[in-house]
Amino acid sequence: MKYNKKYVKYSFLIASFFSLVLLSVFSSMCLSEEENELFSGFLGINSSLELLMGLGIIFVLYEIIVFLICYLNWKLISYEITEENIILQKGIIFKKKIVVPYEKIHTVSIERNLFIRFFKLSSLNIDSGNAKTSNVNEITIVLDKEETLRLEKEIKTKIAQSNGEIKHEEKEIDEVLVNNDENLIKDITNRKLLNELTYGSLGFRFIGIIFLIVDLFTIFAICVTNGFSLQTIFIGLFIYFVGFFSISRIVYWSYFIKYYNYNIVYNNNEIIIMYGLLNQHKHTLPREKIKGVCIKQDLVQIKRGFGAAFVEMVGLGVENSEDNEAENYLIPIASKENLLLVLKELGLMNEFVNVSNNVAKKSLIHFISIPAIIITMIIFPFIISFINNIVALILFIIYIITIIILFIIKVIEKKNQGIEYDEEKLVFTNGIFVKKYYALPWSSIVSLGVFSTPWRIKKGIVSIDIDYYTNKGISKKRVYMLNQKKYAEILLFFEQIKNK
Repeated sequence: MKYNKKYVKYSFLIASFFSLVLLSVFSSMCLSEEENELFSGFLGINSSLELLMGLGIIFVLYEIIVFLICYLNWKLISYEITEENIILQKGIIFKKKIVVPYEKIHTVSIERNLFIRFFKLSSLNIDSGNAKTSNVNEITIVLDKEETLRLEKEIKTKIAQSNGEIKHEEKEIDEVLVNNDENLIKDITNRKLLNELTYGSLGFRFIGIIFLIVDLFTIFAICVTNGFSLQTIFIGLFIYFVGFFSISRIVYWSYFIKYYNYNIVYNNNEIIIMYGLLNQHKHTLPREKIKGVCIKQDLVQIKRGFGAAFVEMVGLGVENSEDNEAENYLIPIASKENLLLVLKELGLMNEFVNVSNNVAKKSLIHFISIPAIIITMIIFPFIISFINNIVALILFIIYIITIIILFIIKVIEKKNQGIEYDEEKLVFTNGIFVKKYYALPWSSIVSLGVFSTPWRIKKGIVSIDIDYYTNKGISKKRVYMLNQKKYAEILLFFEQIKNK
């Protein structure tokens, strides 16, 4: 079976877009009187008009070649839906055949960006969570909207059958977040949640503080150079408030566009996440492929009682290599109570387990003392060298401030560390400025390791490394400052689980 023929026009538009932009820029340059003399004599060209004609010929030849490539690509790409697999064949010079069994599929997604919607098409993406391509969809099929929905339903039915499940009819899918807007989340693009998503984060407030410091420093520099002036102060503060307001509005509306009409539907087999205004998304997540869930809160969100939830699974089409969680969101923002309510409804997390009692008592002193000793050894020789100089006082102040910041960071870090377990899952928290609460089924965990030093072991302090399946294939998280006895207890239980 072939892609929709409009795919040729769509791919040709994408391939030609930047060349059209470049041609328009050169055209405006070549036709201006100022540039006429500049291009005259260039490579034997007598005028910019001749250069423009040459560029036009090159552009036409380029467009013809691009169109032929797009047409051949469409002609030679095909897909097949069998009883056991989805098969995609593509390639103009080098042929490639991709076979994905239904039982290996982790996500089925429909995406419709602005360009593809112009041609009334949709992109159906199939991802098996291959560790080497966890951020790339193995199979992409481009069809019209109705055919895409029909094919999606057929593939989801075959996935359920391959897993020995009875596929629910579309009418039996329950809609989460519908009846009670006070307790559940139907759409995060209401004003309250958008304001929280925009302003209620540590990152945005940090940007605001940096912007203010730069603005005040600029005002101070101008006043020192040109003399004190109320007008300068007024203009500087006006620029700050207008600039910061403009940035906040841009961020606000970008979130609105990204998460427009955000919704979750689910049944016994799958969870479906839908959102997007310009770039529309529909991600279908088979329940048995979800490897865990995480609640994420920064320091401001903890105080305000808000947070985000994301699922840990292989193959959600994540594009970020550093922080896969960013594109893995199940719920981008909600109150902590509502997060738990929705996660409980979806069968992902029933309660928040207290994990704060397993941190070693002497860990704070240990984790502060070593970096404090290193900082002291670096700074104090300079202080002694400049003992009768103002430089010594400045260095001493820097030293005190550094130790205070170190102390605050380690106190926060200790507060955010913890681990606990039960028969079904391992629960742990980590992070400093952003606290992450993980709940992972034992079946998702590959290994448990320990990171320590002879000094820490003497004090009964260890850090636990947890390897588990996620978008990167296998990912590692570390929990610091833990009690060594607790690690031994968890490791023994983990070995018993694996032996079963």
